[in-house]
Amino acid sequence: MNELIITLRSYIILSFQDLANIKNTIQKRYINLSSTERAQVLSLAIHNLLDKHLSGVEEQYRESLKLEILANTLVKHIYDINRFDIFDSILKLGVDEKTRLDLAESWLSESVRTPVPRWALENYLMDEYQFSDLTTNDNSDFTSLDQRLDAPVLNFPKPLELNIHRTSKISFSKGWKYRFSYEAINRFIARNFLVISILILIGLSTTFILSLLLKPQNDTIDFDLSSSLDYQVYEGLSALDKVYLIDLSQGLTKNIKVSTDKDKTISFAVKKDAYPYGLTSQLRYFKYENFDYFRVKAYISDARNGLIGKAEHFNKVIYLSYINDIDPLLLLAIIGQEQAFIPVDHHESSEIINNPYNVYHSWTEYNTTLRDSTQIAINTIKNRLKIAPKNISPFVWLNQTYAEDPNWNNGVRLIYIHLLSIGRP
Repeated sequence: MNELIITLRSYIILSFQDLANIKNTIQKRYINLSSTERAQVLSLAIHNLLDKHLSGVEEQYRESLKLEILANTLVKHIYDINRFDIFDSILKLGVDEKTRLDLAESWLSESVRTPVPRWALENYLMDEYQFSDLTTNDNSDFTSLDQRLDAPVLNFPKPLELNIHRTSKISFSKGWKYRFSYEAINRFIARNFLVISILILIGLSTTFILSLLLKPQNDTIDFDLSSSLDYQVYEGLSALDKVYLIDLSQGLTKNIKVSTDKDKTISFAVKKDAYPYGLTSQLRYFKYENFDYFRVKAYISDARNGLIGKAEHFNKVIYLSYINDIDPLLLLAIIGQEQAFIPVDHHESSEIINNPYNVYHSWTEYNTTLRDSTQIAINTIKNRLKIAPKNISPFVWLNQTYAEDPNWNNGVRLIYIHLLSIGRP
């Protein structure tokens, strides 16, 4: 019954906000009525609302029940009416106890759709509402029959079935369904949350400890790799730059040895297919990357006295590198090789800055703007590197198109390596 009472209290029929909304609606709709007349309309609306929740209550008791509900709530300035207020008002009606019991049982079955065994309802009413022992009257026929037959009356405990009136097996199944409902389980968890949490922690701790105890003490694995390497040695950006792509798809396990101390030795063969840089395209190497902007700029403008290191020129190169996704240090290395970063004191530096890459042969033949010449240089580099073989230096490949001097690639490569050491140490 406790779960049922909690459910009844949680089902709000009329809230304070609902009451306020009804009053506002009446005041707007019936603006021409007096305050007394509007109060009568409000009372009628509340009565109609309560009527919808009184299924199972006979008509002859409805009016007195509604007055009882209002007397126990609104008259006492309690503006929230729930299902328990109806249940409580039924049990306080001015009629005999058996009638109140019948009304409560019928209302629970038809309005709440939660049939309650009569014996459970009787016990609750005797405990909470001081009802008399209704079961004594129900068994009067059996007692009088015993007396008429002059049979001795034995004080055996009353069977459970004798306490059930108008309650079928279906009622029992619905009662048990309620006891194991979602709300009942939630309430059980809320009441016993601390105990459940402790049990879960104990379970997790036990599982963790057992996993540690059952874990093998020595699972060290030593790999003995035997392979036949056949690759091309290629020096990339520096003498130390030797990168190879290893193909493990041909790896075959030879054997697995387990020593007496449980150490495992695995031997297998590995095939290595070598590719310089480990890349499928040289272009992928020269993607845009962040670098130490101030250190590189200071080196060009201060140490090399280069005009390209001035902010108004330097920033144009960096910006175009960013939007075209190409390494700005490569562009600066080419400017360093072509024009020694354009010394500030050169008498034609203002003209050279317009085409420091010498695109279209020379800055003297094609004198445009720094933005235009930078974009042309970027397009040339990207188009050339897209078709570069994997076994050739990207600088050598650029040299074949970009410059006639066969040593051009060495100069650009060394400057690029130096800028890398400054900007990306």
